[in-house]
Amino acid sequence: MCNSCTGTVVTSLSTVVNNCVQFDPLYILFNNNTATNDIIDYCINCNNCCLQCISGYVLSNGQCKTCAEAYSNCQTCNSSTCITCVSNMYFLDTINCSACTTKYTSACLYCTPTGCTQCINTQYYLLNGTCNLCNTKYPNCQLCDNITCSQCTSTLYYLENNACNICTTKFSNCLYCTASACTQCVNTSYVIVSGNCQLCSAKYNNCTLCTSSLCTSCQSGYYLDAGACPICTNKFSNCLTCDINSCATCATGYYVNNTGCNTCSSKYTNCLTCTTSACLTCAVGYFV
Repeated sequence: MCNSCTGTVVTSLSTVVNNCVQFDPLYILFNNNTATNDIIDYCINCNNCCLQCISGYVLSNGQCKTCAEAYSNCQTCNSSTCITCVSNMYFLDTINCSACTTKYTSACLYCTPTGCTQCINTQYYLLNGTCNLCNTKYPNCQLCDNITCSQCTSTLYYLENNACNICTTKFSNCLYCTASACTQCVNTSYVIVSGNCQLCSAKYNNCTLCTSSLCTSCQSGYYLDAGACPICTNKFSNCLTCDINSCATCATGYYVNNTGCNTCSSKYTNCLTCTTSACLTCAVGYFV
């Protein structure tokens, strides 16, 4: 309840303005020349109750309030409604301002009462006042605008002619790529040569697995030595399969002896084929 504004009282700390005494920044109502307990902040005109507030404030339920206090997220207003919101992150909804996200999903950053005007980032594009994910218009697209895709969802795809295409459609056996070259092949059976994936053997003779700089595994009959694949017979005579240290299997008529191959007949008289422990077939006229 507001007391009467009649009477005037002036103190060293106050100034009378239209029968309201100001204690900056407060305005206090007086009755019978005595200060009451009824304080109305920022009031400059009163008659029983506050009638007018200072500039920048609006009268709401007998109190002077900022527009933001009187109406949610409001910047300019009058006593009956908000006129403009604090930013275009809000829209005028009846007399208050509501966040754009309450009407146009969490992807909307700026809006008007009739539609979203800007999305939160370029993962969305604006269509008819609504924000939509890029991949709903451009498959496998992550960043875009209304007209073009600018970035694909991952390097499994390359951007060309405003579309994201899987790398293998342009580069055989390619996992990751750009529009101009493959950057990683599907597995280590392949190596990038001039932007394309080729079998390791195309870069390193007799190689099955490799990196961009060396071979890591050789074909059968070859052994790995300093990133290259020499043939087993270069190191072990009559050897079919080996590693750098020893022969694993010998040619027909030979058996593995220590690290090399010896003839079966040198261990078993008149023997044609054998293992390290027994003759398997004999020469004509002999039997096992």
